[in-house]
Amino acid sequence: MDHPLDELWEGDISKILAAAVPNGFWQDKQYYAFCPFHEDQDYSFSYHETTRSWRCAASCGEGDLVALGVRLWNCGVDAAVEKLMALCGQRPAKVVRRYPYLDADGQFAFEVVRYSPKCFDRRIPVAWIWKDIMGASEDSDRILYRLPEVIVAPDVLIVEGEKDCETARSMGLVATCNLGGSSRWHRDYVEIFRGKRVEIIADADDGGRRHAIQIAGSLVPVAESVKMIEFSSVKDLTEWVEAGGTIEELLAIFWKTPALRPEDVEGWWDPNGTVHLQCGANFLSNSESAVSASPVSQEE
Repeated sequence: MDHPLDELWEGDISKILAAAVPNGFWQDKQYYAFCPFHEDQDYSFSYHETTRSWRCAASCGEGDLVALGVRLWNCGVDAAVEKLMALCGQRPAKVVRRYPYLDADGQFAFEVVRYSPKCFDRRIPVAWIWKDIMGASEDSDRILYRLPEVIVAPDVLIVEGEKDCETARSMGLVATCNLGGSSRWHRDYVEIFRGKRVEIIADADDGGRRHAIQIAGSLVPVAESVKMIEFSSVKDLTEWVEAGGTIEELLAIFWKTPALRPEDVEGWWDPNGTVHLQCGANFLSNSESAVSASPVSQEE
């Protein structure tokens, strides 16, 4: 973390305040309690969730959570952070990567946050606080990662997650993914790829294969070409690169992979709803060669 408050902001602020300044109550986005720094009968202490700051109406002081901890325990910043974090009961997940999503005009729309242990959140900045917007907006659900780059590129690589997109970008490729991972491909994405040369890397698990099949089935009718592979010994592009894969090898694999034909993808995509596919695909038999996907059947 670049700043001690970064970790605190991922913690349970309600639990911290309830322990550090007890016997208080929340009203809208503010926490009120008796001020710990003077004899108080008027709930002079208040903490505002939006500005992430506290103040005493009786002029005892104001500041952020670290300043509160320093005064409460008469200690340094690092010790105050540790004591405040201990009040959470357990350390929060650590933010390891942030992935900004931009709309077609290049304007910031929202951010996907990756944590360790692995989990994800989606949010937008409101004043000093990140407001959780997971599942809150259908419009934002329709924004592809790195959308402005995808719109202007003739060749686009589609992977399952933002981490693999950034791996591909480090190799000089234009890459994208939809929000939320597998089984989240939407018909609104399809027209973006009209006339483009599309290459898809499926995650090497059942969910990843189904997801890649849905994408391929939707894009074959509109794209100039669609190719699809899966790595045989690793799960995804990032693991493949970490194992020594290079851009030259990746381009060679796709060059040897035949483009999918309309008859290959029949039944792979239902634009009006989710298609539950029983995948029998074997996209890439080994790291040196590639084959097209075998036919799949729709579950009853």
